[in-house]
Amino acid sequence: MKYKFIILSSILSTAISGQAKIEMPNIFTDNMVIQADTAVAMWCKATWTME
Repeated sequence: MKYKFIILSSILSTAISGQAKIEMPNIFTDNMVIQADTAVAMWCKATWTME
């Protein structure tokens, strides 16, 4: 029974896949430096599409 659940879960997870387009605000640039080993709060805009 456990193996049937694992197989069914893997089939459904590959069948229900999507893609998100993430857009970061202009404040985040290529030359930005973030302190290592610290928590950093970031925000962005994402749109979800099914494929």
